[in-house]
Amino acid sequence: MTLRPGVQPCQTSRRGGARHLPRQHRVETDAKRGATSDALDRSTRTPFSYDARMTASDAPASPAKSKSASGAETGRKLLRLLMCFSGTRPSWSVAALAAELDLTMSTAYRYVGLLKEEGFLVLGHDSTYQVAERATSLVDAYLATRAGLVDVALPIMTRLRDEIGETVLLARRVGDFAFCIDRVESLESVRLQFDRGQAMSLHSGSMPRLLLSYMPDRERRRYLARARPLVTPERLPLLSDEALAAIAAEGSTESMEEIDDQIWGAAAVIQRPDDEPVVIGAAGPVYRLDRAARVRARALLVDAAADITAEIATR
Repeated sequence: MTLRPGVQPCQTSRRGGARHLPRQHRVETDAKRGATSDALDRSTRTPFSYDARMTASDAPASPAKSKSASGAETGRKLLRLLMCFSGTRPSWSVAALAAELDLTMSTAYRYVGLLKEEGFLVLGHDSTYQVAERATSLVDAYLATRAGLVDVALPIMTRLRDEIGETVLLARRVGDFAFCIDRVESLESVRLQFDRGQAMSLHSGSMPRLLLSYMPDRERRRYLARARPLVTPERLPLLSDEALAAIAAEGSTESMEEIDDQIWGAAAVIQRPDDEPVVIGAAGPVYRLDRAARVRARALLVDAAADITAEIATR
């Protein structure tokens, strides 16, 4: 990937697996900060298709199971439609939603009507739909769960950003994905940009892979059975039981061009009493990070994780 002026979505590397995986972060410059495009809207979509979870060995479903699967797929499509609405594209017409999600117009109208009826969408003056007040309850719930952790972490994340000069992130696992809880962006003119709530595949990148290493064994095996077809052969050893056990024991790891060309990343675990671990990570372009800088950044990252862990323990 070549870093150049403008908001450039990071292209998925062949090292990172199948080329159809959505972009998990993007490079931003001051000149184009805040630029919008459909391509950026897609950056928060699910990291791999739910359809990819079906394997050839799956037996034909019984009528009851088929009905259940159909209902689950309908729910997924409904959620995907709602997730089309973002800060970069807050308004959508039904036709645009249908095209974006490959739905028939009748299906798109049905889903929009249901979300409108439940108070999640409202029709605007220009015949497009926007998110309605009902959605704020989800925001309030999210902010309530993250407040304590973020209050502790943000000052330390800011200190780390200033020390290493690169974007610093906080992430946790929910189900089959890692999600960005918060971030402190680099002050460099060329920097990586992540959105709060952005989803990342657990099998690619230092932060997601570290979270994967702490996943319960049974859940992790099921996830990897679905994800392995999306991973290139040379990267499969990173996802072995031995490799994941090693990074879980160490509490940190790093990645070099694992998701995107010319991008280095590292992560360290933050342990929380009676709760699942979260991770703090940093990422930046390799032209700014020689070997000595990477070693220093990872050491400071581990120290920051320890500081956050200690601060949480006192609360």
